[in-house]
Amino acid sequence: MTFSCWVKANKVVTLGVTFSLRTNSSSSRTKYFTGGNISPTTEWQRQSFTIDITDAKFAAGSGTVATTDRFFIELYNHTNDLIIWTKGWKLEYGDKMTPWMPNGVDPEYVNGGFNNDVEPDVSGYGHDGSRGGEEITYLTDTPRYSSCYNFALNAKSRIILPNILYENMPYGTVSLWLKPNMFKYWTHFLCIMNSYNWNATTNDFIIIATASNQNDSSATSATVNIDCCSFKKALTMTAGTWYHIAVVWDAVNYKIYMYVDGVLSATHNDASTKRLDTYRACHNNHFIGNGFASDTYRGDFDISDFRIYSTALSADQVKELYDTPISLDSNGTLFANEFVEE
Repeated sequence: MTFSCWVKANKVVTLGVTFSLRTNSSSSRTKYFTGGNISPTTEWQRQSFTIDITDAKFAAGSGTVATTDRFFIELYNHTNDLIIWTKGWKLEYGDKMTPWMPNGVDPEYVNGGFNNDVEPDVSGYGHDGSRGGEEITYLTDTPRYSSCYNFALNAKSRIILPNILYENMPYGTVSLWLKPNMFKYWTHFLCIMNSYNWNATTNDFIIIATASNQNDSSATSATVNIDCCSFKKALTMTAGTWYHIAVVWDAVNYKIYMYVDGVLSATHNDASTKRLDTYRACHNNHFIGNGFASDTYRGDFDISDFRIYSTALSADQVKELYDTPISLDSNGTLFANEFVEE
C-alpha cells in the first residue's frame, strides 16, 4: 500500500512508518506491519511511502480482525524535541505516488515549492515537464479537472515535454482537451517532432496547429490541422469552445485514427509510406503549447487533461474518455459520485 501526504518537521529527520489495525489508539494491535520511510524537512513537501502488505503477511500477523478495528499509520523517530506536521493524506491507486497538481490559487502552490517551473506528470510515471515561459496560469473553466492551463498570448508560453521514446511504442494514443480563445496568430497547440516542417520532409510526428496566420484579432473561428505523420485532418474551431482531440496510432498495422469529441473523424492507412516507422523517432521538439519561441507562432488558449497512452485506445474507449470526464481537485481528491478505474 502506498500513501502520500504533505509533511514537514522542525528539523530534517528520517521517520520510520508502521501500519496497524486496532480498535483505538491505546488498544493492542490486531495486525501490525513495518516498512517504509518518510524524510520531512523544515519546508512543506509532498512525500510518499510504501508498506508491503501481502496476503501471506496479513495472514501471518497476530490477532483476529474485528469489524470495530481501524487503520492506524504511525510515524516514529526517537529524536528529542521533534515536531511533525502532516496534512492531505491520500491512499494511492498503485505503488507510484501521484504528484499533487498545483493550482495557482492554492496556498501550497508557493509554500510547497511548486512555483519552480516543473509541471508534474500526474500519472506517477515521472515524465515531468518544464515550463518554457512565465505566461502560463491556472483557470477553473475546464470540462475535466478543477483547473486547466492557460497559455497566454506569448511566444514562450509552453510546457517542454521529456523525450519519450515513441519509436518503442508501436501503439499509442495522445488525448487532450483544447479551447482556443483567439485566432490572431499562427498558433501551435501541440508539437511532437524533430523539427518543424509542414511539408513532411522531417519527422513531424504529431502536430495540432492552426492552418494559417489569421492576422485578425477579431476572428472567431479558424481551421486547425490535426497532423500525424503529415496526414492531416482539418477542423473548424470556434473561439471559446472546448474540444476533445485524440490521435491513435497502430504502427503494427500502419493505421492512424483521429477523433474529435469522441467521434472518429479521420482514418489513414500508412502501409504504403510507413512513416510511422520513422516519424515516431522524434527527440528534439516536444511541446504542449507555443512550441516555437517566435512571435509568428503564438496564441491564447487553454489545455486540460493531456494524456499519453502506450496503447491504441479503441473507438469505444475514446468515446468513454470523452463522455465520462473525471473531476479531481488540486490534491487529487475525487469529487462526489465519481471514480477512477485503474
